[in-house]
Amino acid sequence: MTEKSTAVENCYCLEPVLDLRAAAALKEKLVQLLHAKGPLHIDASRVTRASTACIQVILAFALEVRRAGRHLSFRQASPAIVAAISTLGLGSIILEEKN
Repeated sequence: MTEKSTAVENCYCLEPVLDLRAAAALKEKLVQLLHAKGPLHIDASRVTRASTACIQVILAFALEVRRAGRHLSFRQASPAIVAAISTLGLGSIILEEKN
């Protein structure tokens, strides 16, 4: 997995394929991101396929970020990841921006 170099700090760029094999590595990267200061961002623009396992990892991350009173935003969520999240009925939990 690679992190995207952008002008936005604390932004992790998701891989295009988030299948079962990607879940453990995704968890590691998101745990690292939790240690960053300030608002957190996930760039989901490249996602073409997302498994339930990876959506569960993202859900746990989003809940932990919000539980800590921090801000999380999704940048350019691809139709594939929006569909996967929505199919599981988690759109309002994961994609909703909260301060």
